[in-house]
Amino acid sequence: MILCPLCNTEMVEKTGCDILIYHYHACPTCFDIEIMTQEDQKKTLESAKHSIGNVVVFSKESVSRFNTLSTLKDKKFKILSANIIEGYATFDLQDGDDFLSNVNADMFTNNFPLNIGDTVVFHQRMFDKPYVEYYNEYSGHQFKVIGLHYEDTHYELECITGDITVKGYVHRNELCLI
Repeated sequence: MILCPLCNTEMVEKTGCDILIYHYHACPTCFDIEIMTQEDQKKTLESAKHSIGNVVVFSKESVSRFNTLSTLKDKKFKILSANIIEGYATFDLQDGDDFLSNVNADMFTNNFPLNIGDTVVFHQRMFDKPYVEYYNEYSGHQFKVIGLHYEDTHYELECITGDITVKGYVHRNELCLI
């Protein structure tokens, strides 16, 4: 049991999701108190390792907060490695000649539009509850975007690594560009 350092209330296990699944504990009483235990760090790092090979961009918030990122705002970076440094998930990124080391995971996103012909995989969270029973057959496979639907918010996919048929259209937040 983990207690809040301010109010001594039992903290609740939580997760957050973008590039990876963050594991942490939050106080239900003191809304801004979050703690990442050693176990939470291990789970987060394991999730971060699943992001290796994915493509990301710097978020608009990061580019506006840090002027030095303005020259990198339109570049797509491939995740090369993952680490936990002082409780924060960090990644090493590369785009052509640009190599960035230990970039905090909350500075970038994989939520940008995909194009027909892009190669994608399903986000790791799709293989956890409550989605696992619907998405498990897609695990380990790569897919090509072959259609855009509903004002380009839904993607039609074709499996390129096996004989898998994707049932219906897929939302952008369920996919990672590779």
